[in-house]
Amino acid sequence: MFDIIILNYRALGKLKRCIESVWRHTRGDYRITVVDNEGGAESREYLSSLRGVQALFPGENLGCAAGTNLALRETDRDYVVLLDDDAQVTWGGLRVLRRKLEKHSTAAMAACKVVYPDGRVMSAEYLPRHLKAVGYGEKDLGQRNYTRECDVVVRTCVLMRRSAIRAIGFFDERFFPGQYEMMDYCLRARLAGYQVLYTGAATVKHDHLFRGESFFREMEAKFLQKWDEKLKQFPLESSHPADKHLTAAFTHLEKEEFADAAERFLCAELLDRRFAQPFHLGFCFYRTGRYQEAFRTYQSAQRLMPGDAVLHHRLALTYAKMGRF
Repeated sequence: MFDIIILNYRALGKLKRCIESVWRHTRGDYRITVVDNEGGAESREYLSSLRGVQALFPGENLGCAAGTNLALRETDRDYVVLLDDDAQVTWGGLRVLRRKLEKHSTAAMAACKVVYPDGRVMSAEYLPRHLKAVGYGEKDLGQRNYTRECDVVVRTCVLMRRSAIRAIGFFDERFFPGQYEMMDYCLRARLAGYQVLYTGAATVKHDHLFRGESFFREMEAKFLQKWDEKLKQFPLESSHPADKHLTAAFTHLEKEEFADAAERFLCAELLDRRFAQPFHLGFCFYRTGRYQEAFRTYQSAQRLMPGDAVLHHRLALTYAKMGRF
């Protein structure tokens, strides 16, 4: 039914755990293809020993985009899963993504909620104009268990429709060795008229091995240069109302227009309480002198971010403004 594509680079232990999680938690017809960007003898020996796994050995580090394109050319099933080597799928997660995609005939891809091993959210959907992962750092209490259309999802575990890939094209190999190639692809899909889906009904665990601080800023600059004025189109007219409110809210926040930002954050929350951004909303209330509301909102945020030092500091400042030293 689908091809699962995994890129391996200097994380052989994590790769083994990733593949085992697929075997353990996924049923049905699928085939795993691993692109060995590491190119070492140990990884070659391990991958060559696996039954039912197609291993590709390019002989050099192709990076995320070119490595994915290689695997896409060597596979042919109707659905494609892109899975990070430091991720672990959970029971039935890939089946959930496929069901969501089948219900949305104009969707190019569907991605799941990404959580760290300690239970904090790494990302739900993503806001491209502000490069913000929605839900980042929150304790996973089910608050991001909604399904909606969005503009961007992270690459950690994404199910894609092969027909959409043929229409949109391959990944942009200028993003070498990695980072931002998935965001770029999501925006291309949106401009081509496709939907991008996020669903919290499926979860993937992710270590998020950061293997290249030296090139991260370079990739960010390349992304911003490529999209430049076009990025202002997002969210598109067809985008979910929550994206419009949240994007506007963060735009106001960056301009220190705190009252307007608060109004937009509240609009998103009115659509669905699970779209709430109490950490940022509390700050807007505080900066506009609404200390009682800031206090209550920060308390809500504390439930989601119990160990966050910045939140504790802001809550302490709010106590002081209220005379509760």
